Amino acid sequence: MWLLSDVLVALYQIPAWLFTINITANLIYGISSSLIASWPHRPLGAVISLSVANLLWATVCLVTAVLLAPTASLFGIGHFVGEGLFVGTLGVLEWRWRHALQHAV
Repeated sequence: MWLLSDVLVALYQIPAWLFTINITANLIYGISSSLIASWPHRPLGAVISLSVANLLWATVCLVTAVLLAPTASLFGIGHFVGEGLFVGTLGVLEWRWRHALQHAV
């Protein structure tokens, strides 16, 4: 996404710094969730932290979409709404299955 950031910032009609924050947050999430997923036994606290972080990020994405609605393009708003719904769903599922997620399948 960094390679396409100039194009996507123009397409989304959002500030470049906001796009950079979004990319960075997604990279951190991808690394941390992959690390946790690779553990054969996951501490409950790690699973809960991941779930709560996803729910908080979903809230940030949805609030961002609302705040950007007057200036961002439909693609930009759609990106944040879509990401918020996707990540929020992950957070809910992780919370629901937090005890089962402690052990590798």
